[in-house]
Amino acid sequence: MRVLTGQQVWSLADAAGEGQLAVLVLAWCGLRFGELSALRMGRYDHGRREIRVEVSATEIGGHLVEGTPKTVGSVRRVPVPEWLADELAPLLVDRGPDDYLLTAPEGGPLRLGNWHGRVFDPAVRSAGLARQVTGDMVRPHDMRHTCASLHIRQGTPPKVLSEMLGHASVSITLDRYGHLYPGDAHHYVDRLAEVALQDHADWMRTREESKIIALPLTKAVNGP
Repeated sequence: MRVLTGQQVWSLADAAGEGQLAVLVLAWCGLRFGELSALRMGRYDHGRREIRVEVSATEIGGHLVEGTPKTVGSVRRVPVPEWLADELAPLLVDRGPDDYLLTAPEGGPLRLGNWHGRVFDPAVRSAGLARQVTGDMVRPHDMRHTCASLHIRQGTPPKVLSEMLGHASVSITLDRYGHLYPGDAHHYVDRLAEVALQDHADWMRTREESKIIALPLTKAVNGP
């Protein structure tokens, strides 16, 4: 598993040329490549900024076969960041519900083997993301891991992340990505301490304001 930083994702997307949107959707929405390959216009709700994942494509013997994804319950809904929805908006013009959202240069569906070799790997090298010693490369599926990592860094709750990724349970998410969560208890205690101090300041301010409001009433009752 290799995960990228947000800046590395942008660098990779920029190097991917026409494959830029595919990289961005994989990295910021956490789709599996087969789910992206099978994604048709009718399953993308631009108004709600939501992708309905209910089909995944797998290449078998040179043929693209669509079937049920690994998602428990067969269907999951994945939110799309507003800025990414803006990037996808031009694709909606003069397209029918059965058209693929993202296509290969020749107009057909994206195929992992072709896209991996012609677009993704060259972009990885161009962006300087290939390991120099072992020669290991970032894989398309690492974009899904990257999405999980970026959410964890921003504090997305495990339950929310699990549903977005389509895991059977939160335990699967934690088993796979638990090591990415900050492990130092002081990190969380210090964050809670900041909340405690802010709550104390708000309480002090409210108490002082209530005293000011109550002061004229006290004088009126006690007299001069």
